Amino acid sequence: MTQLTGTVRRIWHDRGYGFISVNGQDQDVFFHQHQCGFFGSLHPSELVKFIVRKSRKGLEAVDVQRVSLAGRERVIVPLKEFVMTRSETPRYGEVAKRTAWQSGWYRDPQQARDELKAKAEELGYNAVLNLTCQRKPKHVGGNYFITVHQFTGDLAVVGQRQWVSKVRAAICRKACEPAEPVAEVNTASVEGASPSAITAICCVAFVGMAVVAALAGA
Repeated sequence: MTQLTGTVRRIWHDRGYGFISVNGQDQDVFFHQHQCGFFGSLHPSELVKFIVRKSRKGLEAVDVQRVSLAGRERVIVPLKEFVMTRSETPRYGEVAKRTAWQSGWYRDPQQARDELKAKAEELGYNAVLNLTCQRKPKHVGGNYFITVHQFTGDLAVVGQRQWVSKVRAAICRKACEPAEPVAEVNTASVEGASPSAITAICCVAFVGMAVVAALAGA
């Protein structure tokens, strides 16, 4: 059995149990009220130390105790996993910062979605909220149209409040203030193809119309 320190992530006083989040560990640790003498006064985001053991249902915390908060600060710690959702709010945690952004127009909707995510990661955001896809017809020559797609959303930093050391608190605050995106001039076509590709499409369409006209006059 190993002693760990973690933050109470969720707790249900009426059910008598909760879960503890441990830094660097993907799986939360379950704990029961019988293993915590102050369960009734315990709240989410409090720092605790405990001994972890394996049970039939996974990891379980025993001998749960409060940790002294001396020299610690409660800040938003950004989530490690990237969040992408149509919802305006994340399922877990809270939003430290958000800013609206949009992708270019692409024939393949996945390209537009990937561009939005790449921009978020490039600037230091870990989430895209309020994700929305827009579609419109694009004229490419003659009677030819294609459907192009654009994704809009809020680039965001999502995290959970935790008690951490002053050194880590400074790191977390900096991570919660990523750079603002800057509008870029996209010289490529709106659907992500090069201008020469669009020219080729138009030429093909023109030649096709000419052939049809010649056959009709024959």
